[in-house]
Amino acid sequence: MKLWRLVMKSKVQTLLFVFFTVTNLSALDLGAPLPLSLENAQQQVLEHSPTLFRANLDLEVALRDQNAQLKSWIPGVSASGGVRRSSPLLSALTNPASAKPETQLWSLSGSVDLRLNWNLNLSLEEKREALVTQLARLEVQALERSLVSALKKQYYQILGAEASIALQEEGMQLAQTRLEQIQAQFDRGLRSDLELLTAKIAASRDLPVLERAKADQEKRFTTLRQSLGLAPNSPLVLTTPLDYSRLPLPTWEETKDKISAHIDLIRATLRHELSQINRELGRASRLGPGLGISLGWSSGLNPLLEPKSWSAERWSDNLSLGLSLSVPLDAHWEGTTGNLALQRLDVEVKRTQSNLEEVQTRIPTEIQGLLLDLKVARSQVEWGLLSLNLQEQNYRKVLEGFERGKTPLLDLENARQELQKAKITQESNRLGVYFLFVDLTSRLGSL
Repeated sequence: MKLWRLVMKSKVQTLLFVFFTVTNLSALDLGAPLPLSLENAQQQVLEHSPTLFRANLDLEVALRDQNAQLKSWIPGVSASGGVRRSSPLLSALTNPASAKPETQLWSLSGSVDLRLNWNLNLSLEEKREALVTQLARLEVQALERSLVSALKKQYYQILGAEASIALQEEGMQLAQTRLEQIQAQFDRGLRSDLELLTAKIAASRDLPVLERAKADQEKRFTTLRQSLGLAPNSPLVLTTPLDYSRLPLPTWEETKDKISAHIDLIRATLRHELSQINRELGRASRLGPGLGISLGWSSGLNPLLEPKSWSAERWSDNLSLGLSLSVPLDAHWEGTTGNLALQRLDVEVKRTQSNLEEVQTRIPTEIQGLLLDLKVARSQVEWGLLSLNLQEQNYRKVLEGFERGKTPLLDLENARQELQKAKITQESNRLGVYFLFVDLTSRLGSL
């Protein structure tokens, strides 16, 4: 028996050691919860977004193209040089005595060429590259706003869910406390079986809903960690509270002047301007003439290895100047490749013009709709506050009747459920206001 006790004691100690070791390692791995403000979360999501990274790469390419386009006025320069050894083959074989000495077989040559394609539309090409760069910047800006908007909704939704979970836990704790009171009274014969059963049902009714809410909340945290580039199990604490009282209620008069700064409107305008410039450049390249200028200089030493070849009297070089003129002809006739290309450019101008007109009509309607939705959502919050006050008064009244023995437990539980439902609905209504405000600021910028 002593041996058996020693063995069992050793096993128990081993299990306890393993348990506390694993627990401590887990604590070290997870660490303390990371405080995360909304501002820091926005910075991290912009730093860890692969989509934004690729958009910035596109912007860098556009900037390089624009800088390269500014250098189109500089002519292309090429230089070449070479050393050559030449010797007649047949004469050297048939008459070896006639072979030249080695010093006369080597020669040196070199040249420098400058070429410039004189394009009368270089200024238009510079404008086109500038527009492409502006559009790339707008793409980055629009993506940043979209990422920040989605992040804010995630952040606010997690805070709202935490408040709802806290309300559900508070309600369950209240029901559990009441169950314990009813159980004690039942043991003394002061409560019936029906009242005890009602208390047990009330204490366990919200458990599945609470577990589902916690599971959904963990999924939201997982998505947030992924967007921030954090480890899957990193504990987070959101530190920026929801302050509903500080949210403004913008009016149409305050927002209509900001519509001109809407990204979609600026983007549509720039695309239309770009299509017009592309059409002008296309017509110039396919219908107008092209002019090229070239300047070349060449020189050589032959034979290279004889000193007399290096004298100024025997030095020879050439300077050449050339002009070239090209006139395309195919675009002047219907059905040719060049003519069809010009027609496609005309269609693109009409398409961007139509898109610009559609955006100019859509954006004010969209903003007005958001303002109306925001006004309705705020009214729902105000109405929800009145409903919440009514449910609180009703619950207190029913609780007083229950404590006096005049109200059954079922009525008290129904009143508690209605009060909890009103609180959760109020949190949801406030969250809806935040979402609408985020959508509005994402389209117009800060208000």
